[in-house]
Amino acid sequence: MYDIVLNHRKSTSSEKEVESPSAESNADAIGATHVELDDRNMQGQAALAGSPPQSNTANQAPERISEIGCFIIAFLRIPIIKGKGSKALLAFSLYTNIPKILSTKLPPNSYTCMYGIRFWSMMWIILGHAWQLGLTILPGPGNSVADNVGDSVKQESEQWTRAAIRNMSIAVESFFLLSGALVTMGFMKQMQRQSDKVTCRQVSIFYFHRYWRLTPVLAIVSIFTAGLFNFLVDGPMVKGTFAEGHLCRTRWWSTIFYINNLIPPYTTCLGWTWYLACDFQFYVVAPVFIILLYKYKWVGLAITIGATSLSVAIITALVALVLKGLMDYYTGFYIRPWSRFFSFGVGILLGYTMFKTKCQTKLPRWALILGWTLALFACLLAVYGDLGQGDCSWCRPHPLATRVLFLGTQRVLFALGVAWVVYVSCCGQGGFVNTFLSWKAFVPLGKLTYTCYLIHPLVIYYFEYSRSTQIHILGSTMTLFYSGYVLISYSIALFVSAAFELPMISLEKIFLPRH
Repeated sequence: MYDIVLNHRKSTSSEKEVESPSAESNADAIGATHVELDDRNMQGQAALAGSPPQSNTANQAPERISEIGCFIIAFLRIPIIKGKGSKALLAFSLYTNIPKILSTKLPPNSYTCMYGIRFWSMMWIILGHAWQLGLTILPGPGNSVADNVGDSVKQESEQWTRAAIRNMSIAVESFFLLSGALVTMGFMKQMQRQSDKVTCRQVSIFYFHRYWRLTPVLAIVSIFTAGLFNFLVDGPMVKGTFAEGHLCRTRWWSTIFYINNLIPPYTTCLGWTWYLACDFQFYVVAPVFIILLYKYKWVGLAITIGATSLSVAIITALVALVLKGLMDYYTGFYIRPWSRFFSFGVGILLGYTMFKTKCQTKLPRWALILGWTLALFACLLAVYGDLGQGDCSWCRPHPLATRVLFLGTQRVLFALGVAWVVYVSCCGQGGFVNTFLSWKAFVPLGKLTYTCYLIHPLVIYYFEYSRSTQIHILGSTMTLFYSGYVLISYSIALFVSAAFELPMISLEKIFLPRH
């Protein structure tokens, strides 16, 4: 409402400047503009002041309408106080924030392909969760929403169309990659502006910015899950309680402080936020690699490449333990930061390369053909390399060494393939791939991926827990469910981002300028 009043004042001021150039001199010092009132408005002010209105009784409005009119008039007459307090209040205006989020305008030299990569990675994750969450992952044995889970899992092993659903978890690697690249370029540009120096203020604000950027929305979603969400779902699958709600009331602290992937028993509030924990932990150690790369090129390259290679060795070793039954896949491998550092490390090297070359590299034709061929092969192998591994009529289990090699390098291959797409697109040699990923429609959708990531499992849980009967999994049925999950998740994400995420960014710019 405050924002609407400001816009009303500005439009009124503009009209008066056209009618009477001298009218501006009559405005008061705090910027409030004079609003001409007609007879009815004068009646409303008189009623507000307690004096009898002077009006024509033949056309007198109902009392309730008069009260509303008085309130609106009084509100439009409030003085507008300039300063940080006013800006802080306006930061929460949906009237301004929603158009900002939906805007497709970007600053010059933006890496537009990253918005498309974010969006399609998010779509892939929702696709996988639409098939997994609620269908097979529910509290207690035998509580599946679907009546043909076994057949569906079997089809995932023998149908190539289901392989992308089974391996959707590798889509997270693209987010780690982009995070590493962006944080590296941003930190190095700041060092460049500070005459190649690193200050304690820069590092402190670096950590504060990341925590401030992520936590408010995460806290809001956690509070909603702990309280109100438990009263929204009502179906036989709930069994009288909602596991996530209970966990958010008891173990919220491990999620808010981004340690839920390190603290047993790993049953945490919003279990899918293990990704945020890993990402924040990578941000904590990132300045070490970035500063070394910036100041001591070869030392930094050796340490960064060494740490990234070590991550691959750790992944392979952990996969071997999981396949031998000596370690739990989820708690021992899947959510651990050392199992996910490779993609972030590749992102750091990618960001360093983009910063040093300023994306001015022009690769010869043979290098582009070779690079695109290898990148495409790497991504397809990461998605379809385990096709035929499972319980189906023609499936043939591979030797243990082959399975370890594939699972140990699956995420490595995908991250390298995405890194190639980002770099050649940055250099203007991405061709139709860059044109597609840089489509302006992906800009607002890419901005909403963080909030959508937090919200979409709750949307899926809401519909699955609220069912009164089981469903039969069919491709057509799941396509319909998936489309609804995407539409509803992004719609809610738009409101949450405008109400909480964007205001936090605006407040930081108001109170911490030029950081």
